[in-house]
Amino acid sequence: MSARYELIGLTASPYSMKIRALMRYRRIPVDWIVELPQLTGRKVGVSPILLPVLRHPMGRDLTDSTTIATVLETEIVNDRGTIPPRDQAFLCHLIEDMADEWLTKAMFWYRWRDDNSASFATSWIAAEVASALPNQTAEGIGPTLRKRQSGRMPMIGATAENGPVIEATYRAVLAALRPICAGQGYLFGTRPSLADFALFGQLSQLALDPAAAEIMRVEAPEVLHWLRRIDDASGLDGEWIPESLEGLVAILTIIGTDYLPFLAANADALQDSEQVLQVDLASGPFTNMPYRWQGKCLTRLREIFAQAELSAPVRDLLARTGCLDVLQG
Repeated sequence: MSARYELIGLTASPYSMKIRALMRYRRIPVDWIVELPQLTGRKVGVSPILLPVLRHPMGRDLTDSTTIATVLETEIVNDRGTIPPRDQAFLCHLIEDMADEWLTKAMFWYRWRDDNSASFATSWIAAEVASALPNQTAEGIGPTLRKRQSGRMPMIGATAENGPVIEATYRAVLAALRPICAGQGYLFGTRPSLADFALFGQLSQLALDPAAAEIMRVEAPEVLHWLRRIDDASGLDGEWIPESLEGLVAILTIIGTDYLPFLAANADALQDSEQVLQVDLASGPFTNMPYRWQGKCLTRLREIFAQAELSAPVRDLLARTGCLDVLQG
């Protein structure tokens, strides 16, 4: 068995890009394998098969980017960990969850909302997938991939009626990140955290899909330049800066007024066995199918919050940005 990890994913997968960048920064030996196991027939020990899949040197396979990052944090202890110390750790987990579960709605919306965007995405994904299938062409598998991905939009909530909220969220995230990217460089100092890599994963897609990319280029060039740097930060040395909390107000406000109220409404809908959830967020009305996975996300965040020993300044920050009430349950 090789001493190197194998990371199976696609550049068109935000979670694959998140983990690839994290492993590069942490200087973990890894082979990057561009492949969709469902089509190549590669046997992987996870079900369902979701990208990325990390093949551990000891022979076990892992999926879910948060799980992968947690295992790597536990098993490879060095001075390049991605969880900041003390109560900043909770803020890191909170922002990571928002990026993974809320910002991904923007990724789906901009990627599949119109024919021009969908055609670009289809050609990108199909070309990558076909590269691992010697007897297939991008033209041959493109329509199937497009139908499967665009068909997930109602489940994710990337619909026309939710478009204004999703687009407002995207622009708000860009605005919140601009001073951070142009200043100290990362959310919690001059070194990247797990939350930075989660944001990178989603934004790496939005920086390439046509409509979203144009918005980023015009409104937040600092973020675009930051994405290039964090993609491979293996040569970066930096430090955590505890005094950086006030720089997080804007992004925590997005979480407190949009994301956490959505999670709370989703949890209520699940509890009441409702087929549809409707909630008025700060960015506007939002309608979605209740989603059990995101019910688990809220439970996990509340558990981490309850176990965290948060300082008075951090609790005050969570209160000022609207996060505290939902977290307290």
